Amino acid sequence: MDEHEENLRPVLIGGEWRASKNPDGDFRASNPATGEAIDPSFPISGADDIEAALAAAVNASHALAATDPERIATFLEHYADGIEAAAEQLVAIAHEETALPAPTRLAGNELPRTTGQLRQAAAAVRSRAWTQCRDRQSASIASGDQPIAGADRTSRRARRRPASGKRAIAI
Repeated sequence: MDEHEENLRPVLIGGEWRASKNPDGDFRASNPATGEAIDPSFPISGADDIEAALAAAVNASHALAATDPERIATFLEHYADGIEAAAEQLVAIAHEETALPAPTRLAGNELPRTTGQLRQAAAAVRSRAWTQCRDRQSASIASGDQPIAGADRTSRRARRRPASGKRAIAI
């Protein structure tokens, strides 16, 4: 590993921070208002990191499926609380990287929307709403066109056909 690669931020794979294996390069954010690069540098993960991340994701999906829904909901709520606790720092970083207005757009809209979505997800976990097939207008969190694997299919609603008789496809 050369000195440049040693200065790259680590990657989080399988719950552990580690140096990227054989990165395909690196990148830094840039301030759109000034064009200046913002430290630090991050690796562009190559095939080794991607394979490791995919294997870790499979393992994590099995662990998550066996996790008590209340624990997941509590985690989501605590994550939202953590974002709110770090709001000033997060808004400052996002402003530097995007040049979006900090008080109105980032602090007033983006951050509350993110924490609100985390709390909605927590509520959906508790109610198991995420397992039900819903049309996109009747729920703000839905599984899309098909119930998620393992979901209770007994309450699945019949699909509606348009007047033409052809099946509508959501994209």
